[in-house]
Amino acid sequence: MRKHFLYNCLSILLGLIATNCSSQTVADFTINKKNGCVPLSGVNFTDASTGGTVTNRKWDLGNGVVIPNGAATVGTNYLTDGEFYVTLTVTFSNGDVRTKKDSIAVYPLPVADFKADDTAGCPPHPVQFKSLATTKTGTITDWLWDFGLGGSSQVNPSFTYTQNGYYSVSLIVTNSWGCQSQAATKLKFIHVYDAANAAFTIPSNFSCNVPFTTSFVNNSTGGGVINYLWDFGDGQTSTAVNPTHTYTSANTFTVTLTAKNGTNCSSTVSTSYYNSIYAGKPKASITADKVACANTNVLFTGNVTPAAFLYSVTWMFPDNGATQYGQSTYHVFSAAGRDTILMIASNYEGCPDTTSQVITIRPAPVADFSVDKTISCDTPFTVHFTNASTPTKYVIYDWDFGDGSTHSTVTNPVHTYTTPGYYTVTLTMVDTLAINGCSAVAQKPNLIQIAIPYVDFIYNPTTGCKPLPVYGTAQVSNLI
Repeated sequence: MRKHFLYNCLSILLGLIATNCSSQTVADFTINKKNGCVPLSGVNFTDASTGGTVTNRKWDLGNGVVIPNGAATVGTNYLTDGEFYVTLTVTFSNGDVRTKKDSIAVYPLPVADFKADDTAGCPPHPVQFKSLATTKTGTITDWLWDFGLGGSSQVNPSFTYTQNGYYSVSLIVTNSWGCQSQAATKLKFIHVYDAANAAFTIPSNFSCNVPFTTSFVNNSTGGGVINYLWDFGDGQTSTAVNPTHTYTSANTFTVTLTAKNGTNCSSTVSTSYYNSIYAGKPKASITADKVACANTNVLFTGNVTPAAFLYSVTWMFPDNGATQYGQSTYHVFSAAGRDTILMIASNYEGCPDTTSQVITIRPAPVADFSVDKTISCDTPFTVHFTNASTPTKYVIYDWDFGDGSTHSTVTNPVHTYTTPGYYTVTLTMVDTLAINGCSAVAQKPNLIQIAIPYVDFIYNPTTGCKPLPVYGTAQVSNLI
């Protein structure tokens, strides 16, 4: 009886142990999408718990969604990136409470953005683009550009626009998670237009007086925003469209306008000689000898400042009423005296300046002389020279006696010849008042003749018998 009782107790205990071992409860669930790009939608969670009958499910989906008594399958959308932890708490019919956790990875979308170095210009217009795309995690791996006239997959591409127009530019990027950005589009981002063509007129470009104020009319053409730079030629500039400017000094000024409507789009134009600015009148002066001689070519040089004003020069000579032209001219004065020379200088626009210079005309020098004797039969032979040159004041003399001796500078020299011969005498006179020197020469060939006679005898016969009569013949010649 006792054995039977123990057997029954052991059987019941083993049955309880077997029942507990076969009814182990486990919480579990499956996820149809474990990861993806934001927004990650349509994510479903299905209860896969085992070991008993589930009487209650509490879902915490990690994104703020909590379902206290949820169904076996629930779903949600993840609208932000990050890692989300999902928890399922199940209650079994035997009172067991089990929990299971898992996670969802939601990757960020990259953000596309870009910039360009030059968004406006004339064709061919090169543009360098630079990607400014970012991603919170991962890296940017792909770029898709649309330039409006072409595309590229480079990170920082360049593109040259060859046709006028407005062009929208778009960029789409993909990160290392495979997530693609929304398109970053900039409408009418690139503007390609006609190049600037600089042109202008000056309604009034000259005045004989300074200061001189004038205006400039801008006739430039081209597309886009045109920037202007005026150079007025006197060191002053302006960026106004239609400027006015005052010139304070006399000169000719070249005006230059540069029109620019892009980095590579500029045009420059300058005034020519004929339409430049002429402000003020020239300043005239004369360079010439103040003393000259009659019957001599005298050089007159006109000086004009500023040099650019040299357009015409007129000379007036009162000695004979002549009018001559040119910056430099020669004039011959026929008579001694004092004359006032006029010079009139004009610039291209006819603004004149007159100056004058007094010139003293000395008589034309005439060299002449005489001697007291010219022929001698013996040496030494002394000759007195008498100067007959005119004028007699402010002159210097140079005597060349023709025998190689030292020249003399006295007015009436005395010279002694020591060797027989024929000698040419030359007198040169120079007017010392004339800056360039007026001179005259008197030369008399073979003026001095010194011939010493030489006597010789010829005897005939020179041999014979005594008595020998001999006859002598005298021969006379000059020893020179």
